[in-house]
Amino acid sequence: MFFNAHCLSHINYASTVWCGAGELHLKKLNSLHRRAAKIIVSNNFLSTTQKLRSVNILSLEYQFEFNTAVLVYKAKHGLAPPYIQKLLTPAVSRYQSEKYLIPRTRIDMFKSSFAFSGTNTWNSLPVKIRSCKTLPSFKSCLKKYLLKKMT
Repeated sequence: MFFNAHCLSHINYASTVWCGAGELHLKKLNSLHRRAAKIIVSNNFLSTTQKLRSVNILSLEYQFEFNTAVLVYKAKHGLAPPYIQKLLTPAVSRYQSEKYLIPRTRIDMFKSSFAFSGTNTWNSLPVKIRSCKTLPSFKSCLKKYLLKKMT
């Protein structure tokens, strides 16, 4: 409860901005995130990733991916502000695709933007997760998927 209230809430706040942060800042944040897992689970025989999985906490990288995917889901279903929805371009509808078109980039800095990373994150999800009908079911399926993906 403490981790969710005091650590995760700060990580989740504007996490789409954190995704584009410099490696030095992310390294510090990841270090704090992993240290919290070590404090929560005191078993010295488990790796930090195993400790995170044992208490159903995503690694920092996957937490960012989770938050980005949730924001794309909200944009797709009209639950996000219109300016967020405009950043995503749906694929041609005649093919009944659930995917988005990846925007062209001329500079690498754009790859950290929500338009690019959100599209890539969404398109990489399995169809079963993308087609969830409600936000709570989407979050649940996505978290289970990402916890399994953590190694």
